[in-house]
Amino acid sequence: IGDGYPLCVDLPKQHFLRAGAEYRLTNANGQPEFHADPSSWAATGKVHRLQADISGGLYKSLCGSSQGTKCQYSTIVKLPRDVSCTGIECTLDTVRTVQVESGVFYEDIRPACVE
Repeated sequence: IGDGYPLCVDLPKQHFLRAGAEYRLTNANGQPEFHADPSSWAATGKVHRLQADISGGLYKSLCGSSQGTKCQYSTIVKLPRDVSCTGIECTLDTVRTVQVESGVFYEDIRPACVE
């Protein structure tokens, strides 16, 4: 099982900031749909979602506005090039969901891999 797919542990560090990383606009509560979070996480209310730094490349890519104007959200965002990490993003290896602003979340669609 998993023939031809890389091991998830072998994904590059911060793959969510690399060219080709794909994000999907998701529900307003930030619950991932493509990642299986344990149900106990939702019940505790202690799950943290990454808040994209407004000055960072990830925020600008997901916002869809490089001019600092009102965001123009796309259903799917694929990073055209690597973006530099900003703030807490620099300490993370992976993300599940990213909050762009209140009630607006994108889910990272991780490349297929084997756990």
